[in-house]
Amino acid sequence: MFLSGELDMIEVGMQDISTMLTNAGGKAYLRTFSSTNWGSYQVTFNYTCTDEKLAALFANKDFRQAMSISVDRTQVSGLLSDGFLEPGQACPGEGNFGYDADWETKWTTYDVATAKKLLEGCGLVMGSDGFYDFADGTDLVINFYAYVDSTADAAYPVLEQYWKAAGIKTAYKGDYALDAFDQEIDNNTWYAVIVPHTAIGGLSLRSRVAPFVPIAQAAEWYGEYGTYYGTNGASGVKPTGAMADLVTLYEQWNSTPDTEARDEIALKIYDIHKENLWTIAYLKAAGNYNLVSSAIHNWSDNLVSDDLYQYGNIVHYWTLFKK
Repeated sequence: MFLSGELDMIEVGMQDISTMLTNAGGKAYLRTFSSTNWGSYQVTFNYTCTDEKLAALFANKDFRQAMSISVDRTQVSGLLSDGFLEPGQACPGEGNFGYDADWETKWTTYDVATAKKLLEGCGLVMGSDGFYDFADGTDLVINFYAYVDSTADAAYPVLEQYWKAAGIKTAYKGDYALDAFDQEIDNNTWYAVIVPHTAIGGLSLRSRVAPFVPIAQAAEWYGEYGTYYGTNGASGVKPTGAMADLVTLYEQWNSTPDTEARDEIALKIYDIHKENLWTIAYLKAAGNYNLVSSAIHNWSDNLVSDDLYQYGNIVHYWTLFKK
């Protein structure tokens, strides 16, 4: 319908941009909404899971670094985005509040040998099957949960081959309806997530707080730590260490009226995320891509896709004209 002129604009996936533009034959142009997401193809782990050995492993930063550097992001870019998205980490993108070039490249250099050393430093032992086991000889298998119709179906087999090559055995549970997936998170019966439902990051704390700090039963990356705060300690797991520091800073942020002072506190929260990287991303954030008929004029540049701006409504369609 778009190519025949029945539609004037259409949202498209990265993989379809080149073909659609070619088929449009100059009768359309691409307009991109910049993203506020903290990277693409995120994975995170359940730091409050009931399996004590897994919880301890996940809490070890060296494990998370190994999971990050065991993947060749340049190849992943080609396999998952045809090279459209650059390698990156779970962090604010360039132009976003809190952008940090060092953060964007942290733990992104592909290095399987170092990944294995880190895993062994976590107490894991290579088994006869070529996969790491816990020191007591029990198998290490990381089950990644996902919900249907997410990008996890495409991402998991690509990422799995790298984890496998580094000796990390994983499995995929990606057939959950969204409600059932959220229930698994709420029940604390999961172990790791690929493409989280409530991903870390966003425009800033000014827009939405829950993705950044463990204060509710919301984002996967803090699990039951958020439940503890959201229920005033009636349930969940009491945060300690850096997780607790996030809560302390959030309470300071929430009680500070001055905008500049609030932003300074928010940046301290970001620094803690940079240090710990509880969530890993493998590529920079994808934007929101739209093909627009060349008959449409007055489409603004530098638009941002975010809930704060009601996504596509930021276009202000009544300001467009057609000729």
